[in-house]
Amino acid sequence: MSTADQRWDPELLPPLLTIEEAAQFLRVAPKTIRRRIADRSLRAHRVGPRAIRVTRESLLALVRPVVPPPPGDLRAQHVSREDTPNNGHPPRNTPC
Repeated sequence: MSTADQRWDPELLPPLLTIEEAAQFLRVAPKTIRRRIADRSLRAHRVGPRAIRVTRESLLALVRPVVPPPPGDLRAQHVSREDTPNNGHPPRNTPC
């Protein structure tokens, strides 16, 4: 197994990663990792007064496969605003 393959193997990730390591693993900016920590979609722990570590499980849980929705899934149907009455706006109160 090459070094590049090892870097992307989730089993070889340490249990706690720095923000920079987590960003490298996901190929995103460290600022993105900080945002996910702030919105609580990524779990992290403070180590000492300044160091922050991201948990491996939380990082892997953030990654999910992109698959097409099953046929007939109503959530997958997109209705454009042009297809709705009044272009998607609520009805106007017009005097009779």
